[in-house]
Amino acid sequence: MEKICVLTMHRPFDDRIFHKECKTLSRAGYMVILLVPHTNDETVDNIMLKRLPIYRSRAMKFLYLPIRALFSAMKQNARVYHFHDPAFIITGLLLKIAGKCVIYDVHEDYKLKIAEKSYLISPLRRILARIFDIFEKIVSRFFNRIIVVDNHLLSNFKSHNAVKIANFPPIMEVKKREHEKFVFIYAGGITQERGILQIIKAVEYLREYSDKIKIILLGNCEDEQIKDALGQSKIVEYLGNKPWQEVFNFYGNADAGLLLLQPTSGYYYIENPVKMFEYMVAGLPVLSSDFPGLRKLISENNCGVCVDPTDPKQIARGMKYLVDNPDEAKRMGENGRKAILEKYNWENESKKLLKIYSEILKGKGEVFN
Repeated sequence: MEKICVLTMHRPFDDRIFHKECKTLSRAGYMVILLVPHTNDETVDNIMLKRLPIYRSRAMKFLYLPIRALFSAMKQNARVYHFHDPAFIITGLLLKIAGKCVIYDVHEDYKLKIAEKSYLISPLRRILARIFDIFEKIVSRFFNRIIVVDNHLLSNFKSHNAVKIANFPPIMEVKKREHEKFVFIYAGGITQERGILQIIKAVEYLREYSDKIKIILLGNCEDEQIKDALGQSKIVEYLGNKPWQEVFNFYGNADAGLLLLQPTSGYYYIENPVKMFEYMVAGLPVLSSDFPGLRKLISENNCGVCVDPTDPKQIARGMKYLVDNPDEAKRMGENGRKAILEKYNWENESKKLLKIYSEILKGKGEVFN
């Protein structure tokens, strides 16, 4: 049985990493070891979780965790090392120098994320973003494979042996439950960048609909401004963070999904947002930000409505449209579900992942320069 070691700073039971990639590899007969910040070692669904330290300090997390991960990874003596975070690039490079097969899994355009870090002064953000971009592209040439989630990232690594594996959901049945009001739902980070304040402000323009609708928010919230705003709304119900599997039970109690990302450079170019496809697999129409990639997705599949995510009035108008046209909203949801069954599903994407591993282990995954 071939041994695979996965390294990440994400949550232990992350949707893409644990529930999709690790489970796919385990079911295919690989021995999967997941090095992850966790409270203890344990085995879940035949995947061995090996504990890395949980650092609260950002400096400790980005300086010391990659070192600890390197030593732990070397002990595993795996055939393939698959890492998911840019902070592990040096770790991956050292593993490659040690003669290991290494895969770099890129989830986001990290240079754009660095350019928006509020805790860095503006000139420093641009300088660090540029340095990281050059560094990432140079080092990535040494890895056996680069996995990216969309075409925008694929273009960034077009000469780097890159393969696109979209973060589509698995095909699943989401049981619908009867409820009185029209329920809008959002699941994910409760942050200003995700448009949560705009959603709350949109309630001001929905007063005549107050007895018809409810807005449910699921996810972790650390923003004090958002917490204060949540306490002032009777329509919006914040239910905190929920396990990934449980989120789909809430989708079954909803009528539409909210995806109102704000126009930061990190989000404006997004093509395959995870939440969009989760809503679609649940048969929910999507009220989405009017960005090029999202507009294309909504238009091609006729599965939702696009609005200016910075304008609470437009958001409210989009909500009213879905509430006032329930048959059309239902049809959009059915269109989204059909698109998932036909093309946007993990069952299709998982075949690409297994092909990559098969090629690497057969010696066909050598580095392209």
